[in-house]
Amino acid sequence: HGETPLHWAVKGGDSDMVDLLLTKGVASDIADSRGRTPLSRAAGQGHCRIVQLLLSTGRADPDSKDSRGRTPLSWAAENWHLDTVRALIAHGASADIHDH
Repeated sequence: HGETPLHWAVKGGDSDMVDLLLTKGVASDIADSRGRTPLSRAAGQGHCRIVQLLLSTGRADPDSKDSRGRTPLSWAAENWHLDTVRALIAHGASADIHDH
C-alpha cells in the first residue's frame, strides 16, 4: 500500500518510534497509495501525541487531503477523538474544509 516505516509506527501507535524516525529526518508528508499521510492515519486513530509530534516538525500539512478528499481533522472528528481535534485546530487545521 505504499507505506513507509513512519506509516507503520503511526499505525502501531508507537510515539517513541515516531519521535526517533522524525529525529532522523524521515519525510513526514509522504502519502500511501490511498493518499493518506502519517498525520492523517494518526488523527483517524486518535494518536494525539503522535499528531503533536508530526505537527511540531512543521513538515506535516494539517489540511492535507487524501484520495477521498478527507483531511486529518475530518478523520479525527468522525472517530470522536476530541483531544486530537483540539491539537489539529491548535496547529492551524481548517474546520471549514469539506470532503467529497
